[in-house]
Amino acid sequence: MIADSFLNEVAGYAQNRIGKVVLNGEYEVENVQKTLNEHVINLEYMVPKGAVENIHTIEVKATDGGLISKNEVFIPITSDTVIKQTLFVEEV
Repeated sequence: MIADSFLNEVAGYAQNRIGKVVLNGEYEVENVQKTLNEHVINLEYMVPKGAVENIHTIEVKATDGGLISKNEVFIPITSDTVIKQTLFVEEV
């Protein structure tokens, strides 16, 4: 079992490494609000209407451009849309 204090430390490190979100491999969102609650990272960002028609992939990128996570989704953007995304740092 990994101690909660260590998981929290790793989550804090991951939170600090997040630099931006890339939608559909091309639209970059750099204004990402990041909050940390124990070992859960919450991301929140706005996708303006017209930026993309639909979101098919969400990539969370590190400050150096490296990939942190990638998710396949389907989110139609019919108006300004606030996306909330959760990243869990946990023992498996």
